[in-house]
Amino acid sequence: MSAATTTPHTPWPTVKLGDVCEVARGGSPRPIKSYITQAVDGLNWIKIGDVSPNGKYIEKTAEKIKPSGLNKTRQVAIGDFLLSNSMSFGRPYILKIDGCIHDGWLVLRGFRDVLEENFFYYLLRTEYVHSQFELYASGSTVRNLNTKSVESVLIPLPPLDVQREIVAKVEAGLKEADGLVAHFKRLAALADDTFKAELDETFSTLNAPSVKLGEQGSAEDLYQQIQAKKAELIKAGKLKKEKPLPPISSKDIPFEIPSTWKWVRLGDIVDVRDGTHDTPKYVPNGVPLVTSKNLVNGAIDFTTAKQISYADAATINIRSSVDDGDILFAMIGTIGNPVLVRKDREFSIKNMAVFKPIDGCSFRMEYLMQFLVKAQADMRKVTNASVQTFVSLSFLRCYLFPLPPLDIQREIVGKLEAVKARCEQLKGWAERGLKAAEALRKAVLAEAFEQ
Repeated sequence: MSAATTTPHTPWPTVKLGDVCEVARGGSPRPIKSYITQAVDGLNWIKIGDVSPNGKYIEKTAEKIKPSGLNKTRQVAIGDFLLSNSMSFGRPYILKIDGCIHDGWLVLRGFRDVLEENFFYYLLRTEYVHSQFELYASGSTVRNLNTKSVESVLIPLPPLDVQREIVAKVEAGLKEADGLVAHFKRLAALADDTFKAELDETFSTLNAPSVKLGEQGSAEDLYQQIQAKKAELIKAGKLKKEKPLPPISSKDIPFEIPSTWKWVRLGDIVDVRDGTHDTPKYVPNGVPLVTSKNLVNGAIDFTTAKQISYADAATINIRSSVDDGDILFAMIGTIGNPVLVRKDREFSIKNMAVFKPIDGCSFRMEYLMQFLVKAQADMRKVTNASVQTFVSLSFLRCYLFPLPPLDIQREIVGKLEAVKARCEQLKGWAERGLKAAEALRKAVLAEAFEQ
């Protein structure tokens, strides 16, 4: 062991990690698919996917490998520490199982004579140690740790009885932080549940709107206005003529609505189109191609959208242009995630529906947006019964929609948006609280090791 030194911030000696434990890298038999097995004598094959981001222990694996691959990998045992050494590097885990590791892991072992297990774990989670991992990590695109860099990390080494005292102090502080996390998660869930309950009340029975909201005008008048305008646009060649939608029978109606409302199909009152189903060639700089993955929390996340050429975008947008005030709706994968477009740039869409208002008609797309937020759960139940998670344009066009008079649309939108604003405020408090709890976690660790 090299001579110990003392750091200015602790009274304890400081040693290199490689002086108090063995550090070794994993390996992988290749091709790995040839070694995967379900046999009872298979060895646990430990991967990043077997751990949770905030977990402490590794207790099971999804896959096993054949014993014949043992000479090309590294075997690890209960009580060993694993350290992720690429991508999100430097995250420690304690093994509760025996197994084998690939080269995305480092194993740390042979430390128990001088390091108490939980002390070592919490020490590896400190900013003090992680900053050294950051310093030593190599690579430009994908940074990783190697055995020599980890062996070079300096750690304080108090006596074992002091280590146990520090663990007790850390765990008391982390328990307080965990209590805060649980509280603020309940607050965020309350916000989501409150808005969901308001949607359920509005769009499941409509008892509340029929009693609490005024009833002026008639949805029939609005419906006829939309039909007349659609016919005019079709005649002028500005709107494609679709096949007539099936009539609505009494058996189709899911619940009662006020007498001034009207059951319609979505295709009756908006233009329902879809984006391209092809995959254009991606380019470094061009027009964003928005897919269902880019619909996040009621907005478009352009940061993750791939780019296509201006020529390909122009071709797609001849049929599937998206305008301000349209609604995007995912058709494949996670159904729904509607977004009311506030357009600030050009983009194209793939594998999703776009609901477009009929030009010249008085209809609140905000009302349709709120309805789709509610209806997506029902649509997902329907698609979960099939092999592929998918809804068709025909399904969306035929979907039943409770159409109220225009003034009722305004009242419902105003009511729901007021509730949503309060819920968003609650979620904002919860998010700030969770950040504060995370800051407390870091402070607990830092203070415990700054004796």
